[in-house]
Amino acid sequence: MLRSRLNALALNTAPPTKHLKRAIPVLAILGAGISGYLTYTYWTAGSPFCGGIGSCAKVEASPYANIRGVPVALLGLLMYLSVAGLGAWNLVKGGHAALLGVAALAFSGVVFSSYLTYRSIFTIQSVCPWCVASAITVTAIFGVSLALLARETGDNLSPSQPPSNLRKTSSSGR
Repeated sequence: MLRSRLNALALNTAPPTKHLKRAIPVLAILGAGISGYLTYTYWTAGSPFCGGIGSCAKVEASPYANIRGVPVALLGLLMYLSVAGLGAWNLVKGGHAALLGVAALAFSGVVFSSYLTYRSIFTIQSVCPWCVASAITVTAIFGVSLALLARETGDNLSPSQPPSNLRKTSSSGR
C-alpha cells in the first residue's frame, strides 16, 4: 500500500475527486471543534490550553477577540458549520453552487484569519496556537475547494482540444 502511494506521488498524480470532496466536511468539523473550544473558553472566562506555546489568554483578552461583543471564535464556528453543511451537500448531491459557497466562505475565512494573525503578531505580540491551527484549517479548505473547482471546470478538456467556449465555430453561410 505504501509503495503504491509512493508510486502515485512519483507519477505526480492527484488524489481522486471523491477523497477531496470528503476532505472538506472533515476539515470543517476539525475547524468547528477548534472554534467551538475557543468560543467556550471565551464565554466561560477560561483560558485556552496553549501547552506553553504563545499566550492564548493574551490573544483572547485583546480587543480583536470580539466584534461588538460577539466572539470572533463564534464567527469562525458558524463559518465552519456552514462549510461542513455545504461540503456534505457537495459530497452527497454534487453541485457547483455548494462548491462555490465553500470556496467563498473559505476565502473570507482566509482573509479574516490573515488579518487576525497580523494583529496577533504585530499588535498583540503574542500567538495563539489554536488560532494558527484554525487559520491553517481554513486555508486547507480553501485550497481543496479551488482544486475541486479546477477539476470541475476542466473535466471535459483534453490537451488537444480547447474548451467549447473557445472553439471557433464555422458559420453555415460560408
